[in-house]
Amino acid sequence: MKRVYILMIGCLLMASCKKLVETNPPGSQLTQATVFKNDGAAAAAMNYPYIKMAATSNTTSGQFSLDIMAGLSADEDSTVIPADMDFYRNDLTPRRSLAIWGEYYQLIFHVNAVIEGIQDPAISAAVRNQLMGEALFLRAFLHHYLVNFYGKVPLVTTTYAATNSKAVRAPQDTVYKQIIADLRQAKQLLGNDYYTPLWTVTTERVRPNKWAATAMLARVYLYTKQYALAEAEATELINHTAAYNLVSLDSAFLKNNRESIWQLQSIATGVDTWEGAQRILTAKPDNFKPVSMSHRLYNSFEAGDQRKIKWTGRITADGRQYPFPYKYKVMSNNSTNKSEYLVVLRLAEQYLIRAEARAWQGKIPEARADLNAIRRRAALLDVQTTDRDLLLLAIEQERRVELFAEWGHRWLDLKRTGRIDEVMSIVTAQKGGVWKSHQQWYPILETEIRANPNLEQTPGY
Repeated sequence: MKRVYILMIGCLLMASCKKLVETNPPGSQLTQATVFKNDGAAAAAMNYPYIKMAATSNTTSGQFSLDIMAGLSADEDSTVIPADMDFYRNDLTPRRSLAIWGEYYQLIFHVNAVIEGIQDPAISAAVRNQLMGEALFLRAFLHHYLVNFYGKVPLVTTTYAATNSKAVRAPQDTVYKQIIADLRQAKQLLGNDYYTPLWTVTTERVRPNKWAATAMLARVYLYTKQYALAEAEATELINHTAAYNLVSLDSAFLKNNRESIWQLQSIATGVDTWEGAQRILTAKPDNFKPVSMSHRLYNSFEAGDQRKIKWTGRITADGRQYPFPYKYKVMSNNSTNKSEYLVVLRLAEQYLIRAEARAWQGKIPEARADLNAIRRRAALLDVQTTDRDLLLLAIEQERRVELFAEWGHRWLDLKRTGRIDEVMSIVTAQKGGVWKSHQQWYPILETEIRANPNLEQTPGY
């Protein structure tokens, strides 16, 4: 008997207007034979993850997104809203934690269903390769964030319910091996171009291609301290100047700009990105816009840094100043023509990945050159140090002021570099909490533990 897949079908990108439109209601229970009956239906099945990830949800965007919660946990964001104080003061419990666990595993189940379903002979080889590459990329991407927020996590590579419902938390090394294997295969399957769901080449950078897989490989190799491999992947991407180059600070978050490697397109009416809708402040933070930029981050920019001028804003309300991220300029947009898409991967990160990887290998002049390429765009003077440790700290700081309010980079950087206890023991006390090292890993919600008794709670909770 064919398995039943619970597939949340998203939408098709229509060639005539390049607009995402829903084709089937979420929650449709469909058999493999129904969903994967032809290329078009299979493509529609693959669209759901992109729609979900661009929506206001716990996955990527909105007031409870992983980026905002990570920003509160680290030293990037501030809040005066009681509901978010447990993140801000690093005082989470199994009753209150990041909710991406359930949402990400739902998405992983979905892409696993696609991986299994496109083996149907009704799917053409070209479409099968493209969808397989996208699905493997997304499975790796989602596991990457799970393992970096929770530590040990279940590694889910099937839709088999009897296995998934009893999955245990796998060691991080095991999860990373699968992430790398998925990304390497995705890189082989995907091409240079971007495609619509109707399999025509497009300028819309809203579905991953070979270079998105390359970018994630560079990041994961850096995270796993495979510095030569991280350098090689980043170099391959940086050298692909036919498609990618650093753009002006004013252009870096516009849709389809040449620095962006992968973006997500919102289909919400009146919203270009939820980052713009919920991070741009016109009044003091409230329940809809609960966070501002921390003064620690705002004051950490060097004098003359154009990123502070162009990528941050500040308002005064009730006699208090509230800085905020201003990378995205559109707070609301009633036009059907969006000017901004949510940036997931961009080339500036690759320069900083290569700088760090080169520094660890003792390639100090080359590492400085990469770091200074990012600094020069911000109108800053070159870093001149020849000391490796000082250079690594300079790269960490550059990542802080370049990648703020993007996908929790600061929180993950503090953990992977082993500096989180040093930094957060001071910051958490300033926020009114008490730092304990286990707090770098989030607890699993009680509801997830009850659903799978084989899951062990994160140590310390």
